[in-house]
Amino acid sequence: MKRLIYLFSIVAITTITLVSCGSSCNDFSGTYRGTSEMGYTSGTAKITINSDCSATLTYDQGSMGGATEKGEIIKEGSNYKFKSTSGGGTYDLSISNNKVVLDGYNWRCVMTK
Repeated sequence: MKRLIYLFSIVAITTITLVSCGSSCNDFSGTYRGTSEMGYTSGTAKITINSDCSATLTYDQGSMGGATEKGEIIKEGSNYKFKSTSGGGTYDLSISNNKVVLDGYNWRCVMTK
């Protein structure tokens, strides 16, 4: 009986987690602006996160150029990622207190609302 209750508890917790992690980004949707550092260059960055978790990331590294990437915010476990749907990569994303930090290989963007 204890095993059945324990198993039910795990299933219930997992189900609640999956439901609460659905495709809603209401808690942190909005536009964030800040800096982009890539190698030895620095520039500007902006990400707009929509309530449906679609997002647009724009960065400009001055003379090195820049880009706009469309993508989506995905959650893997307790971590968020920006997954480009326009040919870019998948980048680690930290979201807290009106601040978004995006980390890629040799690239980091720190943006605030």
